[in-house]
Amino acid sequence: MGVIKAVVNPEHQTLLEKRYLCFLSWEKIAVDMGYDLRYIHKLHIRALDDCRIPASPEVDTKRH
Repeated sequence: MGVIKAVVNPEHQTLLEKRYLCFLSWEKIAVDMGYDLRYIHKLHIRALDDCRIPASPEVDTKRH
């Protein structure tokens, strides 16, 4: 959830919340946001580009 909240563009954030937190279909998201389904898919790509996923902590795989 922190990754979505960190998205600066409110429209992108709304789309990501509806899809990944509310589990809405693409069709329902398009209707809710007032956009064509094709545009919702384009907006989704842009929203994912805005996401900044924190790096995983390094895992020590050396055997002692």
